[in-house]
Parts: sequence; C-alpha cells; structure tokens
Amino acid sequence: MCVQFWCPLPCNYLAASMHYCMAANTISPAYTSLRCSECGYTDKKNRESQALFHCLSCGSIRITQT
Repeated sequence: MCVQFWCPLPCNYLAASMHYCMAANTISPAYTSLRCSECGYTDKKNRESQALFHCLSCGSIRITQT
C-alpha cells in the first residue's frame, strides 16, 4: 500500500513513516504538477489548465482546487 502525506520538515515525515511502518521517499518538486500520480508519465500537455490534469498516457483525470 502506498500512502503519500506531507509534513513541513523532513524529520517529521521520516518519523511518521517509521511510526506507521511505511516507506518514505523524497522527490524533486520539479515537474510534479505535470507528472501523473497513477502511472508516472510526465508531459507538459498533461496539464490542460491550472485546475485540470488529464494524463495522456493512462487517461487519469484530476480536478485540482485553486
């Protein structure tokens, strides 16, 4: 099971991942708004607008809060 969560400091998410026996990875924030969370495909055209994400590879659609 993959669970993603955000904490303000790296030590917080590492401590939380150990507490819940989950793996924690750090990722570069570059292009994360263009990367599909389902399949990992990254393309500038995935982001149709600031509020709409549509993956051109797997077809996943996300409506983001603005």
